[in-house]
Amino acid sequence: MVCVPNCLRNPQDSLGVLLREMWLNQTLGGDGLLALCISREVKRGEASSFYPYLVFLIETAEPGTISKWSEREREELQDGVISKRAEERSESELRMHSRVVATIKRYAQQKDPDSYLDTSEALDGISAKLFVWSYHIIQARAFGRRLPWTSLVPLADCFNHANLPVRYALDTVGDGSVGGAKGCTTDPGEKAGTFSLFPSGGNRYARGCEIFNSYGRRNNSHLLLDYGFAMLENEWETVSVRISLTKGEAPAEITAYELRRAALRDLGYKSVRTVKLQRGFFVEDGLLMFRVANVGLDETGNALQHETLDLLKPVDKNVEIRALSGMMSVIREVGQGEWTTSIDEDKVELASVSQDGEGTEASFRKKSALEYRMTRKLIVSGVLQKLERAYLILVGGSEQDEEKPKEDPVGNEESRDERYEIYLDSIRFLANNKA
Repeated sequence: MVCVPNCLRNPQDSLGVLLREMWLNQTLGGDGLLALCISREVKRGEASSFYPYLVFLIETAEPGTISKWSEREREELQDGVISKRAEERSESELRMHSRVVATIKRYAQQKDPDSYLDTSEALDGISAKLFVWSYHIIQARAFGRRLPWTSLVPLADCFNHANLPVRYALDTVGDGSVGGAKGCTTDPGEKAGTFSLFPSGGNRYARGCEIFNSYGRRNNSHLLLDYGFAMLENEWETVSVRISLTKGEAPAEITAYELRRAALRDLGYKSVRTVKLQRGFFVEDGLLMFRVANVGLDETGNALQHETLDLLKPVDKNVEIRALSGMMSVIREVGQGEWTTSIDEDKVELASVSQDGEGTEASFRKKSALEYRMTRKLIVSGVLQKLERAYLILVGGSEQDEEKPKEDPVGNEESRDERYEIYLDSIRFLANNKA
């Protein structure tokens, strides 16, 4: 395993000795230290204990983060936000390299000015390019959440990702137990035991089937930034929409705004909220924002027509119609100016790429971009269908006027959405019993 304790055990060079000391006294740590350790091992060449594995990484395991995509390739994502995040990450990684190197040089000069020159020359030999490559390797391949130290584990880091329950553990003392606190600075020594990766829950692998690892509950943005791929209909993907309570200029509008903001505060909401649209979930928190924004004042003009807690559910037909209209309007604006293709056009293009271009890096990136943007569009489409169905019930005023819902494009989750069905029952009651 490539981890800080193994990289810095019994170092013979001045840089290794210094890094081990900084690690043990916790002056330096985290992925920045590990990236520097990996870079140091690469520079050591055949003298490194990890040489065969490092050769494999250099020759066949180039990290796939979209930070390395061209501007044209990132445009295929049809999402300026993630493209900007990729650019910012590249800048952040260069700053990390400068910060780590400066910290080591400063420590070396204070600790032993006589050996500072050797340490400085060794650090200067580790370029920013090599450091960033090492950092990308860590982000794409390392295990760490359940281990005392972030670690590269040969073979285990070759498994592809799937949204399946998987666990892993490390026997850090060689006696079959799993120990060591996260980030601890205790060297396990040569007795460190076995790393285990195994399915959990109901996950099982039949003989001859591919074995998967789970990189965690990762949305597609995370997968693209760390690994360079996306998953079509990823269950953890979300699309963010921003909703805010607007303030008018007339005295009555200002009073209403303050009362509505107070109601939202009592419900644990701010006047500006980012709502995450997700496959199979109804947008209850978004509707609550619009419900509060559309409720009127009572006869005194000093209070809302409805009690704050009552606004957690539909209370008035006309208020709910306006809330649904507002929510649909915001969602329909998602992707405007960026989504230049339809879902059907993306499906055709994805089928063409999958059939004609398998095996090339360019086709893989194109496929990932298509799966990313398609999943986002399918989520928005599915949420809109649910809102439109509810709106038709209220506007029509009776169950007979409700349009038969279309097939859910992201997996027919609607029949399993109990909260949504409860919501529909509520607005059916409003439609048939209130003016």
